[in-house]
Amino acid sequence: MSVAAASAETRPIWLCADDYGISPAVSKAIRSLVVQGRLNATSVMVAARPVNRGRNMKLVAAYETISETHWNAPHIEPGFVPNFCIDITNQIDAKLEAMRCFQSQLHEFPGARSIESLSALALFRGSQAGYGYAEAFHVIRMGAELFL
Repeated sequence: MSVAAASAETRPIWLCADDYGISPAVSKAIRSLVVQGRLNATSVMVAARPVNRGRNMKLVAAYETISETHWNAPHIEPGFVPNFCIDITNQIDAKLEAMRCFQSQLHEFPGARSIESLSALALFRGSQAGYGYAEAFHVIRMGAELFL
């Protein structure tokens, strides 16, 4: 599948991948990551390896992306499983107001990216962590010095 075929709207993209062009198979794999929307996540995982500059990263965590974490087939594809929450009770209004700036990303309720759904998810995550509202993350790597 081509990058253009992944969307009804064809848009040019800038592809910045050091290994692109190294071989047809590597280039195909990179294009596949672009189509899946995984190039950034994969790039971060490479940059965050605990060597060289990545060694100084005290916390590497993935955040929950609403509507992309529950459109999968349960028990077949991996779902988002948070293991760390931050209390955003005092920031929920600012978060929702900021989201209103991204009109092209918002949907009417009951759409997953509606203001009501964003608020409900934060309320649910808060209830799981003992907060009014929470932002959920999945910790990939955390240094012990965060607790010392």
